[in-house]
Amino acid sequence: MAKSKNKQKGGNVYDRIFKENAEYLFIPLIQKELKIDIKAYEAIPDRFTRTLERETDFLYRVLTLSEEKFILHLEFQTQDDSEMLFRMEEYHALIHRKYRLPVKHVVVYLGAKKVQMRSKLKKEEIFYGFEIISLHHLNTNELLSAQMPEVILLALLSDYEKEQAEIVLRNILHALKRVAGTPDRLEKYIQQLIILSRLRNLEQKTIKAIENMVIEYNIEEDYLYKMGMKKGAERERARTAQMKQELLLLAEAKAILEEERIRAKEEKERIAKEKAVAEQEKERIAKEKAVAEQEKERIAKEKAVAEQEKERIAKEKAVAEQEKERIAKEKAVAEQEKERIAKEKAVAEEGKLRVEQEKEQLSKEKVIVEQEKEQLSKEKVIAEQEKEQIKQKQTATIMSLLRLNLMSDEQIAEIVQEPLSYIRQIKAKMRKND
Repeated sequence: MAKSKNKQKGGNVYDRIFKENAEYLFIPLIQKELKIDIKAYEAIPDRFTRTLERETDFLYRVLTLSEEKFILHLEFQTQDDSEMLFRMEEYHALIHRKYRLPVKHVVVYLGAKKVQMRSKLKKEEIFYGFEIISLHHLNTNELLSAQMPEVILLALLSDYEKEQAEIVLRNILHALKRVAGTPDRLEKYIQQLIILSRLRNLEQKTIKAIENMVIEYNIEEDYLYKMGMKKGAERERARTAQMKQELLLLAEAKAILEEERIRAKEEKERIAKEKAVAEQEKERIAKEKAVAEQEKERIAKEKAVAEQEKERIAKEKAVAEQEKERIAKEKAVAEQEKERIAKEKAVAEEGKLRVEQEKEQLSKEKVIVEQEKEQLSKEKVIAEQEKEQIKQKQTATIMSLLRLNLMSDEQIAEIVQEPLSYIRQIKAKMRKND
């Protein structure tokens, strides 16, 4: 984020807010706006302190569903900066040199005015630029209806008319009260709201809206107290007690939902492990089958060698017969030759017997392969049965979430990773049964 000397302190305040919320807010926002299917990401705390004194706002090592790996570079910008493009070019060289991965650069523009800064280089400038996500163009109603406080805060910086600022502030405070969970968290997000309001010159209106809200806020430790804000102690205690009761109920519901989410996640991990085991078993059988094929080929070669040996012996036998006829007159020599031929025949018979034994061994190995194939088929049936049980458990989880009525169908579909139509089908069945 751009930090001039006279505004560095204020810029650091905004940096801290957006860095604190980046993991829960800007990664999903970037995934939605830039159409990137992120499978996994890892925060990379880093500071470049070489000849160029540069510090990035945020780095992530990303793995997409398509197994694409790259570094995501995220910067927050409060003002139009004509030098931003060239600063990003410097970052690109430093990041790419260190991590040896493709780098995607994103600048989140927080300013109220229309973006004028360049985001793309000419071909001769080598560096290929970055994406801009302008919070000023986001839909205010969508942000206000979110379930995450970090997202709701951005409604202050979104697209609405100046005349609607007070209404938007009141709606933001009501939404924060609805989803914050605890008084401490609510106080934290209100502090952030006050700081962010300075980006739109709405600090005084924000303070006024807070004064009129029924919230628990540690006002004595905040500088607003010095501006003369009155507490109304008795009235605030009653309202705070009511709010705490509401927050306790909300926390209990969230705990149940979180337990269901964890259970679903564990179930999904178990299925993935079983699938991996099945793939390993399949690979093992394929390797054994390949070994069997090699063994079969080896036996075939040995059989061919035996046939050649048999043919050679046959030829030698013919020669022996000719030799017998030729030495008919020399009976003693012929008898000796006959005995030699008989021995060669015995050797041939031994070779034939060995080939038969090897053929029998190959037949046994073939039976073993068939038995392993049958075992794999049985394991596949068991895997299908377990998959059906998992589907039933998942359906029960979805029904529990629907009965709790704490989330929309779309949110449930996202948690259990099933199509929205499937969630609505279960919902329709539940209504029919009721």
